Amino acid sequence: DRAVRRKDLRHADFSSDDSVDHSRSSSKYVLQVLFLLPAESFDLNVDAGGQNVHVAALSRALAARGHDVTVYTRRDDPDLAERVPLCSGVEVVQVPAGPPTAVPKDDLLPYMGEFADRLAELWGDDPPDIVHSHFWMSGLASLDAAHRPHMSRVPVVHTFHALGVVKQGHQG
Repeated sequence: DRAVRRKDLRHADFSSDDSVDHSRSSSKYVLQVLFLLPAESFDLNVDAGGQNVHVAALSRALAARGHDVTVYTRRDDPDLAERVPLCSGVEVVQVPAGPPTAVPKDDLLPYMGEFADRLAELWGDDPPDIVHSHFWMSGLASLDAAHRPHMSRVPVVHTFHALGVVKQGHQG
């Protein structure tokens, strides 16, 4: 039951203590955790930025603790498979939003409404327990999709990996 799972988030073990058995079969609470990265393809075989590396590591760590993790990213290549396993418990889903080609991340804002629409469709009547967005545009799409009338106000948390004004100050 979704309400019970959400209430039990307070008691879930997210520690990194290696003495705790975090095998997938021993998990008491299984959460459906979603990460959103609409700005770029989630491909660790190319020159992946720190955001992708962080999300991959966090996804693997949560899956190792028994949680089901789905990473949604914007499809930027029509030849990519729609769903690709990253490891046991982690799946990457390529979401069609905008052209299925590489688009500079600063030009993606017009496609975030479509990204949110696709997410809401994918989640259907079984929305996730929690959504964790990365990059400011994914925060917009996450809030839009998670707060649709048919959703039960899915909790959204967000990580800003860099703020433009700070980044700009270091780039000169």
